[in-house]
Amino acid sequence: MHISILGDLSLGDNDREITPPQGRLRTILALLAISTGKTVSTDAIIAELWRDSPPSRPLGAVQTYIYELRKALRFHSGDDGNRILITRPQGYSIDLEHVRFDYDRFESLVSNGVTLLAEEPPELERASGQLGEALSLWRGEPFGNVPCGEQLDRHVTWLKERRRRVLEMRIETDMRLSRFAKLIGELKVLVAEDPFQERFHELLMLALLRTGRRLEGLRVFNRLRERLTHELGIEPGPGVQEIHQRLLAGDAGHASEDRQHDGRQLVRGSTACRLPHATLVPDIADFHGRHEVIECVREHLGRDDLRAEPTVCLHGMPGIGKSAAAIHAAHVLADRFPEGQIHIDLHDVVAPAAIIQRTVTEAFAALGMPDGMPSSTQGAISAFRALTAERNVLLVLDGVRSPKEVRKLLPAACPAIVTSCQPLYGVPGAKMVKLEPLPKEDAFALLQGIVGAEAISPPEVDSAYEIIDLVGALPLAVRFIGERLALNPAMSIRQLYSRILASGDNIQLAHLERIGLDLYSRLTAALEDLQTHERTAFCALGPFRRRRFSVTEAAALLGLSEVEADLVLITLADAGLVCVVGDKRYGCYLYALHPLVALYAADYAAKTGVSVG
Repeated sequence: MHISILGDLSLGDNDREITPPQGRLRTILALLAISTGKTVSTDAIIAELWRDSPPSRPLGAVQTYIYELRKALRFHSGDDGNRILITRPQGYSIDLEHVRFDYDRFESLVSNGVTLLAEEPPELERASGQLGEALSLWRGEPFGNVPCGEQLDRHVTWLKERRRRVLEMRIETDMRLSRFAKLIGELKVLVAEDPFQERFHELLMLALLRTGRRLEGLRVFNRLRERLTHELGIEPGPGVQEIHQRLLAGDAGHASEDRQHDGRQLVRGSTACRLPHATLVPDIADFHGRHEVIECVREHLGRDDLRAEPTVCLHGMPGIGKSAAAIHAAHVLADRFPEGQIHIDLHDVVAPAAIIQRTVTEAFAALGMPDGMPSSTQGAISAFRALTAERNVLLVLDGVRSPKEVRKLLPAACPAIVTSCQPLYGVPGAKMVKLEPLPKEDAFALLQGIVGAEAISPPEVDSAYEIIDLVGALPLAVRFIGERLALNPAMSIRQLYSRILASGDNIQLAHLERIGLDLYSRLTAALEDLQTHERTAFCALGPFRRRRFSVTEAAALLGLSEVEADLVLITLADAGLVCVVGDKRYGCYLYALHPLVALYAADYAAKTGVSVG
């Protein structure tokens, strides 16, 4: 089976064309293919298919389209369809490991060409062949037969720029092989297709100079200068001006004197970060609330009185909506960072040392850098800072599990948003922003946004607020409720409440995870990052699951001094497992357990055999 995107989207099995005839199926397939190996969220698919006007029940429509795609894959590949198109938490991904993908082949050939150009001395003949073979894979406009939304439009722009840069690379290589006469015709076509592209004009002028056609070269310059000055009000750049002076002086020179690049420089010029939203995932379609948080991020990242680039850390308990807030804030700030936003997902990175490797590797890829970053950690960090310093970009480090390790990267050479359960202590100029559960009105608006305003009848409004109270207005849980109702329109809010969520102590978060509420694994990840005595103390807080408690009460329960108990509770609060609350009656701060965290504590203790006090 093969998938082709360098032209019309094409899905084939041997010699049979099996491209989906429906436009929306092609859109989903294209979005998954260009994101191969990564999860494409359901929100992203909805935004791509319908932009700002989704149907009343978009989740059901997306699931129907996914079913149709799987059916086509199963029929033609003999596979069960699920091995290629995979369901992930919150979305889908496509596995092309055993599928021929023309874009992978293109990038492999380009990489070979870059490697050959970087040799000492460069292997120009072979490099030209590899780059030419890469370009021959193109069959026209990328996704030419696909209805493209905002995301695919960005990918199309990037792919076209990528092709243009590789073409420039191949022509420059042929120039170094003195193939001037052969290139003139090709370059004339290119400057006619893109009359403002200065580099191709420069190369055409150089080829004409090196073949003794000075007058023709001067005419090319005059036409370009007239077009730029009359239509844009600018003069040609220094590269074109230099060749113009050589044309006037009759200085044909030698190939070694021409402006050349090695392979790394050629690829560096073709960066994805020159396009807006380089690797930033789409905004959350039904984002609600967090106005103060977004304004705080906007204000701090706009500061110019700091000696280092500003950093904002959004922290809070698992499921509180840190990623959603960071992504939404990055979209709000898009105009401030015209060269893009680099979003790096670190949720699945457990080993602290791997955080730097993932961050630097993905930042290099987003900025169009070739493979082969420095082998030492400090060298990688230095290269990362040097690279980001050259560009007006925003860095989003999402889901950091080891703030201590990520501090080595911060402050970065560009503004950064970091999300973590724990606060990011020790970074100069960093702003800590703790996310709390949503106000009830915002939680209700989120629920309405998912199920549709008409799905919650006036008699059910009180039930909706009751269920929001039950889950502590945690955005992840509210979203779970909304998605269950959207998928089961015959079920009322009251029925969902009574059947699933009102079972009292009998309910287990691990069971709810099987039907979509993936809070248990998130809390477990946060808990297992702590030391053994801290985990034991957390499980022992069961008696406080329904009320606030003081340090004195916790110390008595845990058998610790008040100082020791306070240190443990501060650590648990930093991990988002207990809440710090104020109470003027006591004249000091108190602690509390979020309703779902209290439920988790009992569940975790039962599974691990730890005493719950």
